[in-house]
Amino acid sequence: MSDRDFGWAVPIMRAGYAGRGVVYTVVAGFALYATLQGREAEGTSGALAQLEGSAWGSFVLLAIFAGMVAYAVWRLIDAAYDLEDYGSDAKATIARLGMITTGLFHLAIGVLAFLLLFIRGGDSGSGGGSSTISDAVRTVFQMPGGVWLVGIAGLITI
Repeated sequence: MSDRDFGWAVPIMRAGYAGRGVVYTVVAGFALYATLQGREAEGTSGALAQLEGSAWGSFVLLAIFAGMVAYAVWRLIDAAYDLEDYGSDAKATIARLGMITTGLFHLAIGVLAFLLLFIRGGDSGSGGGSSTISDAVRTVFQMPGGVWLVGIAGLITI
């Protein structure tokens, strides 16, 4: 690690790890609840969608959004400045690209939480309409290059 002072990054790192912990706790909690009820456990999207519309759910979604953005920023700072002292050989480059990828993946979870929190579908709360996730996906696909954005995100994930 360089001799420069990165003390300013510590609060970002802590917020990011806390946000990541909130996401995993929420997903695990909903999975456990579904299992105890005899239903199939859902993934991250399903767990976040269950938070949509409830008073405490909005707070949790806001915490997830802020934490995931902080975690993504932390991973990008970590990769850019080599804070974990990987070096510069091929193996180190792959490790740092992995940090960037995980940062972008967690940023996508934060964006999903943001969409659930701030973009409401037409009649998504009435039980007869589509979910906010479906509306968000539809919105992305309608954007110029939206299909390409989804494809690129899939390639980055792979």
